[in-house]
Amino acid sequence: MADDSAYDPQPGSDIPDRDPILDALCCFDAIAALGHHSSSQPRPGATATWGSEFYPSFGSYYSRRSEPWWTKLVTDREFRTAVLGDVSDGALADALWEVAAQAERVGDGGWGVWSVTSAPVRQLIAAAQDRET
Repeated sequence: MADDSAYDPQPGSDIPDRDPILDALCCFDAIAALGHHSSSQPRPGATATWGSEFYPSFGSYYSRRSEPWWTKLVTDREFRTAVLGDVSDGALADALWEVAAQAERVGDGGWGVWSVTSAPVRQLIAAAQDRET
């Protein structure tokens, strides 16, 4: 069972380093953002652009809460296919780059605490950036 003993339900309390529920929500939000952006087909009836259809709330928290799942999507092809379907490295790289940029801007004053620290994720984002230049 996960250790959630540091949880303090009082409003305004500090967020503990380990909070399994918050971590799971951040992971879900981060993967949902990638799934939305990496999809080659727009949602039925969608008229808005990508940036206005969701908000990367996970960007308000340190990347250690969500980034391990991004790393798993990059390094484990079977997991990626199960979660995102048949997404190419290029489509995933583009999604990682865009969603990471959005998540890094979340927070007061436009600078959040979330940033890419995983080497495999950084490498894939760099590949997308190289294709653009």
